[in-house]
Amino acid sequence: MKRLFTLLLTLSLMVAAFPALAAGADIRADLPEDIHAFFSSSTFNGYTIHMEAVEVFEDTVGGSFAFAAATKGNQHTLYGFVKKDGKWQYWLKNTTVLLNTEKSYILANCKGQTDIDTEQIYKNDSLQIILLSDTGDYYVHSQIFSVNEYGQWHMKSIFSHLLAEKTVTNAWVEKDRIIYYREDLARNTTVWGVVETNLRYCSIAAFPPTVQAAREVLTNPPSIPGSSQLTAKAINFTGGQKFPVYSGPGSSYERAAGGKAMVSTNDWIQVFGEENGYILIQYDISADQMRFGYIEKNALPKGADIPQLTFDFDEAVITQNTYLTDDPLNSQTLIRSISAGQSDVKWLATMGNWVYAEVQGSGESLRGFIPAHAITRTPGRKTYTASYNNSEYTASVQADITYGTLINAQISVTAPASWNYDASADPITGYQLYANNVPVACQSSAAKLSLSSSWHTTFTLSGTLPQNTAILGLCPIRASGQNAAETIILSLNP
Repeated sequence: MKRLFTLLLTLSLMVAAFPALAAGADIRADLPEDIHAFFSSSTFNGYTIHMEAVEVFEDTVGGSFAFAAATKGNQHTLYGFVKKDGKWQYWLKNTTVLLNTEKSYILANCKGQTDIDTEQIYKNDSLQIILLSDTGDYYVHSQIFSVNEYGQWHMKSIFSHLLAEKTVTNAWVEKDRIIYYREDLARNTTVWGVVETNLRYCSIAAFPPTVQAAREVLTNPPSIPGSSQLTAKAINFTGGQKFPVYSGPGSSYERAAGGKAMVSTNDWIQVFGEENGYILIQYDISADQMRFGYIEKNALPKGADIPQLTFDFDEAVITQNTYLTDDPLNSQTLIRSISAGQSDVKWLATMGNWVYAEVQGSGESLRGFIPAHAITRTPGRKTYTASYNNSEYTASVQADITYGTLINAQISVTAPASWNYDASADPITGYQLYANNVPVACQSSAAKLSLSSSWHTTFTLSGTLPQNTAILGLCPIRASGQNAAETIILSLNP
């Protein structure tokens, strides 16, 4: 027993000789109590919050905010906090807005300062993120984010010696353009296009450091035609991510770019809605090409609210040789040729002069846009009936029209038995089909049934109607010729 006690005493002395390691970040800055507690979690073991890497904005536009850069080696993560009910709450984390560097970041408020390039004054509180030179007497990198009335922080300017080799990036950023300035301020160049400026999603790797780089990648989201069944919604995706893109809502659909289509969240993305756990998007590929496609719904940022897609899923038929594209609003690049008569087509929706449709590809289904003039809905078979009678005979017609153009018409005629034997009779020998008063060539046949009390014959016509046929006319052909006065009229309008 004594020996065990001695061993326990020895162990306790050894533990006392090594004080417990403090959990959380090495906090060297003066932080509000709630934020200090946040970084004291073991999650931040190995991180440092440097003395000047914190900035607090009390009662500013849109609320009260605080920011801190947490550093681990050469990795830097920006954290944001918002004050609610008197307490600071975690609000934002961005791992892509800060450069990977061994230097330490400085956070500051540049409200009231004048931008040297634009001579605009930062009227609202503005977060400046700074890296100093090794000598500490000038900036080698600076980003400025200003807050708006909604509590959103957007990048307004950037100055950097670090984004591109042997090039100084000096730019003013708007929501639809970037203005690049030379060091001597003698000239500026505007490149139109969208880059993510929201601090929550902004990625420094996605920012084009030069005019040439901007011209290669920047575009603006296109306007969706007003007559479109598809409505676009702008969604801010977290920057620096890539997702596979399929032509339809699932991995079983054909994938563009030789099966390698991807979307980068570093550029604009329009979202149209959800279907079967996938979302329909349009995104930018290059300055000359865009693409519609689907990505998994879990790619959406948390809290994103998007509608369910509602498509028609009508049967359709291709009326002339045409093509399918996934970029109807820009390049209109052909991705599949489609032949007239192809009927394994689903009509999904309209967008301006285009029909969004699904066709069968090489073993896989494929969605895209077809010129509206080359496709028509085929709601199945419709049956139309009409009749004609006078003192001599009666006629009734049933016309079945399939795919809107294919007709099969049967006309049953009952007349006196004398039509069978009286040489002076003028019996009906057939019918001529007219579409919108224009004769249509048809295959025809007749089946005669002789009865003692009457003359009875069923005439059959089958053929293809012109597109947009509204009126059908079935003109009887007597032994003496056509008799327009006895034409049976069918209206195909709804």
